[in-house]
Amino acid sequence: MPEPDKIVKIDSNLTLDEIKDNCVAAQEKGGFRLIGIKNATMSEGGLVLNFNQAEFVGDAGFFAELLFAEPGATDPEQFKQQKKNQGGWNHICSGSIWVQDQIKNVMVFGK
Repeated sequence: MPEPDKIVKIDSNLTLDEIKDNCVAAQEKGGFRLIGIKNATMSEGGLVLNFNQAEFVGDAGFFAELLFAEPGATDPEQFKQQKKNQGGWNHICSGSIWVQDQIKNVMVFGK
């Protein structure tokens, strides 16, 4: 994965749709393309704060649409193929992120 040109911290208490909307907005500001998102924590004033770290590269070909999905018990490779067949979704990344202050396993797609 390339080094990010832009890193955005996203609140851990947001819904999956709100996280997606934050990533879409970050892409549209300056033509950045999402390359990954992961859960993170930082210490501030003796407290541990949760957040999601979204990473972007400068790219005029950013994804016009993003899809954040929880694959559940579905095989990840089958899930990727299913999304590709359902409208040309490209797999961006997979992993654990904060969703409403709980860790969730998600797969992120763009087109």
